[in-house]
Amino acid sequence: MAPEVFEGRKYSYSCDIWSLGMCILTLMNMKHPYDGIDINNKLMDDLKNNRIFKYNINNRKYDNDLINLIKSMLKYDDKQRITLNQILTNKNILKRLHK
Repeated sequence: MAPEVFEGRKYSYSCDIWSLGMCILTLMNMKHPYDGIDINNKLMDDLKNNRIFKYNINNRKYDNDLINLIKSMLKYDDKQRITLNQILTNKNILKRLHK
């Protein structure tokens, strides 16, 4: 659940970008990044302070393009989150799609 939804704020399609990012992150790690975290307090604090990645990404296993994409999808501030158009026109995504 995107932070803006969890906190009862107004939300838009960018919460779907968040959800997609969480799905990809879950697949990368083969476990949910929220496992064992008190979602009401600790997780929201970590999200606000951009610390979610301390739980999960193994930099040696995945390339920086993928890690940066996920980080841009999981921005706490939905106005800073990457858009679908930016994802679909990202040169790193496009080069992998056309292989």
